Amino acid sequence: YCKSPVIPYYPVSRNRPGLDTLQLAWFMENKILYITTKLKADEVMETVPHNLAEFFDNGFKPEAMTQTIMMETSGLWEEDGDGEGHLILLGDVVFLRQTQAVHREVEGLLAALRNHGRQTFTLEPVQHETLRQNLEKLVSVDDKDTALYVAVREAARQADVDIRLDMATLANGGISEREPVTFRLADQPLSIVLTAMLAKHQLTYLLQDGVIVITTKLNAEETMKTAVYDVRDLSRNDVEAVALRRAVFSQTQGLWEEEGSGEGTITFAKSGAMVVRQTEKVHAELLTLLENYRAALKVSKPRDRDEVDRQEILTLYYRLPTLMVGDLEILIRKTIAPDSWQDIEQPQGIGSIAIAKSLPEMHDNGSAPYLDYSVMIIKQTRENHEKIVLLNQKVQYGDYLTTPFSKGGMGMGGMGGGGFGGGMFSLPAKPDK
Repeated sequence: YCKSPVIPYYPVSRNRPGLDTLQLAWFMENKILYITTKLKADEVMETVPHNLAEFFDNGFKPEAMTQTIMMETSGLWEEDGDGEGHLILLGDVVFLRQTQAVHREVEGLLAALRNHGRQTFTLEPVQHETLRQNLEKLVSVDDKDTALYVAVREAARQADVDIRLDMATLANGGISEREPVTFRLADQPLSIVLTAMLAKHQLTYLLQDGVIVITTKLNAEETMKTAVYDVRDLSRNDVEAVALRRAVFSQTQGLWEEEGSGEGTITFAKSGAMVVRQTEKVHAELLTLLENYRAALKVSKPRDRDEVDRQEILTLYYRLPTLMVGDLEILIRKTIAPDSWQDIEQPQGIGSIAIAKSLPEMHDNGSAPYLDYSVMIIKQTRENHEKIVLLNQKVQYGDYLTTPFSKGGMGMGGMGGGGFGGGMFSLPAKPDK
């Protein structure tokens, strides 16, 4: 792509699309750059060491780093049963056997973790930051049966930004660059104009290879990007990280792997460093969501955490897969304040657990499309509920509180508890009446 404020119309063969658009890729071998098919490039595996000492010295845990590398890149891993990629950590060095494309993703991810801001995309050209600013420029369009490429060209001219048509993908979707566009909108950000103007034809835009690319919604939904978010003010510990992840799942339109509905993932490389793999649209939505949380916290009344009665007795409802609840109940009673549970031997105990069947949920896992759920109704002190929240996470995902290594992990399904940002999504201030 070349920088040009006005889009000239070219036939497909001269529109200079990126290699991705042509389903091509590249790799280096013996200092020679080869351009080939994606399938062939994915067969070229190599082992590269990455020294992670600087991360471990700055509070990142080994399990968190290796998990983030596996979950937040496009690599297929032997551990998941999906591919031939392999990861092993020896001391401070992680040895990765992967394709050259995934190695580039890992290098971009590590660079973003070293120096990230509110939203730092990995492996993106520097022009994308300017493009995101240009998407906020105000433009006006007044089209009546105007050819698609002409309408887009005029919007690009007003915003002084390079926009290209993904000719191959549009053709595959049966959409012509001369598709008639009838649309009128005055003095609105370019992002809004493009979204509204293209919606009728099931089109949208992506930031790709340093330009804005008009493509199909289906292609955009399949194009995943990774970004690192500085959320130290919203996620100060593991409990708050759990709550923030659940908030993102429930309050964005993204399809998430943990929910069984998509490929989006969230991991915490450490508390305060949230790594998200999602579509361009969901990343924009997520950034707005986080900024809204911060704005709400600024006007909320500060609370002294020491004023909270940690011995206050609360009744909370933990919705979990039925296959977990039996063993989990035994584990909770044995490991969390064992002397506090009411039973035959301890009739005066303050804690109690009741289990009720809940509605099943659909899961896209082939042989078992529905997963049975139950609700654990637990009465305990606030302090012990916090321990139960963490124990639930450990039982589902192991010793690190993020998405599991394996694909298609189960979500928390509406678990009570957790908090972040000085009170939002925290345990109830008062017990339920």
